[in-house]
Amino acid sequence: MPGAKERKKIRFGNGKDEISDVPTQAGGSYSPNRLGLIDFSGNVEDWTEDKYQKSCQGLPELNPLF
Repeated sequence: MPGAKERKKIRFGNGKDEISDVPTQAGGSYSPNRLGLIDFSGNVEDWTEDKYQKSCQGLPELNPLF
């Protein structure tokens, strides 16, 4: 299965308490992936914090859907 080796390195949890022992990392702390991308995953909570809205036109840039 592609990515299986990398998948073992991922920390999973159902909430902040389960992964609170893992500190945040500075950008560029890890090597790029096979496509040369860095910092492409992580901080999912930040990415998904806002509610879905069909259009973001006219919304503020910071926390537009809160």
